[in-house]
This record gives sequence, structure tokens and C-alpha cells, in this order.
Amino acid sequence: GSDFVADAVEIATEELLAVAIPGE
Repeated sequence: GSDFVADAVEIATEELLAVAIPGE
């Protein structure tokens, strides 16, 4: 998409959640 910021935030959120939630 043209809004790379929103895309980066979405990816970063998934990465943070993956680390924050154990057993996944």
C-alpha cells in the first residue's frame, strides 16, 4: 500500500504479540 507507516505498524504489532504471547 501507499501508506508504508500503517503497514509497518501492523507488522510490528504482530511481532510484538508473537513475543508477548508465550506458547504460540
